[in-house]
Amino acid sequence: MAGPAASYLQLIERGRSHIPPHELETRRKAEESMLTKTSLVEFDEVKKNKVAHKEFLRISEMLSKIQKNDAIYAGAINRYCLLAAECKDIEKQIKKYKKMALDAKKKYKNKEIDYDSYTNVLNLSDSKAIQFDKQLQSKRMMMFNIEKENLMTISSSLRCVPKKQTKKEKEDNDLFD
Repeated sequence: MAGPAASYLQLIERGRSHIPPHELETRRKAEESMLTKTSLVEFDEVKKNKVAHKEFLRISEMLSKIQKNDAIYAGAINRYCLLAAECKDIEKQIKKYKKMALDAKKKYKNKEIDYDSYTNVLNLSDSKAIQFDKQLQSKRMMMFNIEKENLMTISSSLRCVPKKQTKKEKEDNDLFD
């Protein structure tokens, strides 16, 4: 199964290509027409959240390196960053309830609490941890879908680039007219 067409920049970086120069120019124009030529914009909610802001900067830098830092992806990238921050918060909650269970176990071993209190704390901490874990899995699935979609979106922008020159462009480039 063939992968997506190489981008104009990838072909130029290779230094050699089987594609004629006029087709390379056609590909370059098509790729440029799919972008807004405006860099990503960070939403206010992302700026206010320290974890989301850090994730946004990381992703923005990576997209800049592959020359895909474009405002057209801003909505999905900002949502992804907020979801990443929410996942971190949920992970903290899960750790808190696991610590609560460990503390209860230590107190029970030291006979600071009775068996009923110990089991109540364990039941509460386990049920809360499971509840938060379900939320975490849901958010991770949303993040995965955003990652997958953005990769496909970026790849599909390359797939949309015509590999062959149109007949009209061929007629314009004929040397022997």
